[in-house]
Amino acid sequence: VEFRLRKYLKGLIVRHPFDRIVSAFNNKFIQRVEFPELMGAIYDKVHGVNDSEVIHTKRITFSQFVDYLIDPGDLPWDEHWSTYDDLCDPCGIQYDYILKMETLQPDIDDIRARTGIVRKLGHNNQAAKVKWRRSATINDLWSLPAEKRQGLFNVYKTDFEMFGY
Repeated sequence: VEFRLRKYLKGLIVRHPFDRIVSAFNNKFIQRVEFPELMGAIYDKVHGVNDSEVIHTKRITFSQFVDYLIDPGDLPWDEHWSTYDDLCDPCGIQYDYILKMETLQPDIDDIRARTGIVRKLGHNNQAAKVKWRRSATINDLWSLPAEKRQGLFNVYKTDFEMFGY
C-alpha cells in the first residue's frame, strides 16, 4: 500500500454532499429498498415504536432520513451517506487529483492533458445524465425546516469546506 501511495497517481471523485444524501435516500430507500431493517429502525425511532415484525411495510420520508443523519443514535451508518473524511481520509492521503461529479468530464480531460494520457478515460456518471437531479435536490432540501437543513449542513460541514461546495 505504501508503494502505491508514493508511486501511483491518486484521484478522488467527490459529489455535492446534499446531492449525495438525496440520491442515497432515493436509491436506497425509495427505488430499491436496500436497507429494510434500517428503514424499519428509523421508522420505529421516529414513531416511538418497536415492532420488528412489520419491517417490510414501513416507509420513511426524506425528512425522517435527515433526522437519522443528524442524530443516528446507535443505528448503523452506511458508506453511501458517510462523510468523505470517514470514507477516504482526504487529509491523510495526498491525492493528486480531486474531481467533482458535477464537472467530471472536463476534470477527466484535464487529467489527460496534464499526464499525457491519450486513451479516452471512460466513466459512468449517471448523475450527469439525470437533468432533474439538481432541482430535485433543491426541492427536497427546501421542503425541510431551516433548522433541519442547518443540522444536515453541520454533519457534512467538513465535506463542504474541503471541496469548495
